[in-house]
Amino acid sequence: MSRRLTPGAARRLLGAAAPLRTDPDAGAVDTDRYELGAELGRGGMGVVYEAYDRDLERKVALKILSGAANLSEEARARFVREARAAARLTHPGIAAVYDATSECIAMQRVQGKSFAELDFDDPRELVPLVRDAALAVHYAHTEGIVHRDLKPANLMVESGDRPHVYVMDFGLAKEVAVDSSLSVSGSIVGTPAYMPPEQASGQGGAVGPASDVYGLGATLYQCLAGRPPFGDDELYPLLRRIVEAEPAPLRDVAPRVDTDLATIVHKCLAKDPQQRYASALALASDLERWLSGEPVEARPPSLAYRLRRFVSRRQGAVVAGLGAAVLATLVALPFLIQARADRRAAEDKRAVVEQVFALSEEVQRALDDARATRSSGGLHGRQTYDILQTAIERCRAFLDTTEAGHAYHFLGELLHAQGQLEEALRALDACDALQPQRPRLARSRGLVLAELFRGLVPVLGEEVPAELEGCRARGAADLRSSLVDDEGLVSADSLYARAMLRWLEGDERGAILVLREVIELDLGHRDAHLSLSRLYLLTGEDGLGFRHSLIASDLLRGFHPAYIATALVRVSSGEKLDLGGAVLPLEGMDEVLIDYGPLLQMEPGMASAYGMRGQADARRALRAVAARNLPAARETLEFAIAEFDAAWTIRPEQPAALVNRAVCRAQLERVLVELDEVTLAATTRQAALADYDTALELDETLEAAYFDRALLLARSAGILRMAMRPAEAQRALVRARNDARVALERAPDGHPLRGAIESLIGALE
Repeated sequence: MSRRLTPGAARRLLGAAAPLRTDPDAGAVDTDRYELGAELGRGGMGVVYEAYDRDLERKVALKILSGAANLSEEARARFVREARAAARLTHPGIAAVYDATSECIAMQRVQGKSFAELDFDDPRELVPLVRDAALAVHYAHTEGIVHRDLKPANLMVESGDRPHVYVMDFGLAKEVAVDSSLSVSGSIVGTPAYMPPEQASGQGGAVGPASDVYGLGATLYQCLAGRPPFGDDELYPLLRRIVEAEPAPLRDVAPRVDTDLATIVHKCLAKDPQQRYASALALASDLERWLSGEPVEARPPSLAYRLRRFVSRRQGAVVAGLGAAVLATLVALPFLIQARADRRAAEDKRAVVEQVFALSEEVQRALDDARATRSSGGLHGRQTYDILQTAIERCRAFLDTTEAGHAYHFLGELLHAQGQLEEALRALDACDALQPQRPRLARSRGLVLAELFRGLVPVLGEEVPAELEGCRARGAADLRSSLVDDEGLVSADSLYARAMLRWLEGDERGAILVLREVIELDLGHRDAHLSLSRLYLLTGEDGLGFRHSLIASDLLRGFHPAYIATALVRVSSGEKLDLGGAVLPLEGMDEVLIDYGPLLQMEPGMASAYGMRGQADARRALRAVAARNLPAARETLEFAIAEFDAAWTIRPEQPAALVNRAVCRAQLERVLVELDEVTLAATTRQAALADYDTALELDETLEAAYFDRALLLARSAGILRMAMRPAEAQRALVRARNDARVALERAPDGHPLRGAIESLIGALE
């Protein structure tokens, strides 16, 4: 590692020193697809612009390669290959690559500031972000991709519920990674300051995951010390120092930095890649240990390693002092034995932390899968329970062998999602005993306590439970401490936590107002509906309380898609759906839909969810017909037919789905006639009649089905007369009259269809 920088390596690095052009090459961008906006930044490879991708209808960051990069055709081809390989990286901590050509690359537009633009006064603000970046980098390594250019400018922070870090420019690692700030004379303030020795010495084949660990360590050093590990102004001396010299001890430059954190940084910056962390995951684990106040795995370099480094630089002096070195080794032998034992303990600790990280990924997947399954509609309650239960058992098995605060936290969140609030509270208290004062823990426990309080609050004159005030006080304290940094956030979950805090503090009306905001953002937020139900009962608004109780119950039973469909119909059409009636007249058409609203409270399964979506599609189709957009009407009716078909498949004994499918087929037949697809229209008309026939075989009391079939038969009779088939036309007309009379007999006085049925009978006589 003490070799001089090779002339070839120096030439390659200096090759990037040409200045950038001020404006992008106009021919480099597909202006039909991308609309360029403001410049976001520039570097050795080109200029980055905000752009609008017309094809995908979203904002992107568009990096346009500069001619100053002096890339050969082979290098540009490799650039495209690497960028497209990076496009397969899907991780919440990695800015996505959408597309790449030999001239430009389209990336995710991240709204935020880079580490280079931020000041971190408190290392505890910085370290969680670097930990998350290390986890993202580790994921990329598992996919076979190394970044090779990690530095403060390539770590972007986006604000939100909590700051979120993105690793930028995966796939843009350069053959020569020198910033544009390198002038012809060789002065530099950019990327080489963060290069690992193996890269600075031109050993391209030695660059690997350990090189990215070095880049993260150099970034930490910069953010903590206010300068990079090596700061020479001239390129060649800088690269030589990176290869041969040790950086100044971090605590000499920044005395306020904690000793353990400084040790972590210097382990990342070891000259020998084997002396660095074995992986970016191992670095993330040690940073998490530091955040949790646990002993870190990093230790200062061993005596043997430092001796080898010393010998490599001063061979003559070492020979002269060999005797003294041997004596020192003998004196230090007991300490070396103890150090070996400490190292074994640290390795065991590292293994535990890495297991905890793996467990956290399993738990997050389980929570995401359970949430998606529960929201998909239908009878998935058991499936959701099983997903959560598997993860719960995994956490408990881990805790049987290893007592770790994080694992108790994971267990508490899983039990909370499963509705086991008291067990969740015990798990979160166990976490607090091991790792107190963690904001995320306070949020999790505060919500559990708030929901326990919600269930204990008496609403019908019951005796006040003894534990009520304890839940109120503890929950309020936890939520208050966890919401300090949440001011201004408008996500449904942060608003829900704020609403529950208001309730715990005695502001019931304020809690109601915030919970209504939650539902505006997320109609299917079950806990918000449950809380509103309880609060409305407490404030004497029993009707509203009952309504939200029913909605919460239906959402718990899997009708989330149905409520969303109902909301979409109301918002888009301005109609007030009569969810208590039997039929829903279609304005502008004679046919009616069977209302699935009451079935939401009576019928289990996903059939009702499909039915509500089908009704929404039917109304959209009618609006398209009114606007004379027949292709759109055809497509939307086909969607509606598919929805009702799914409902019928799930509940074949329920005729409402068949009646509604027949209505949509009857409407589709009219659209097809206008589109001059007569043969397909005839087939569709026969399919609609078959649906009515089957529905009435299942339930002869459906007056709406008789009325609809009478209308369709009357239309068929007219078509048959035009086709010079009078006998068939007469039979269809007789059937239509009979159906209309039966519909009138079954429709009581005041029925919404009675007037329309009487008019039809008059027209058919």
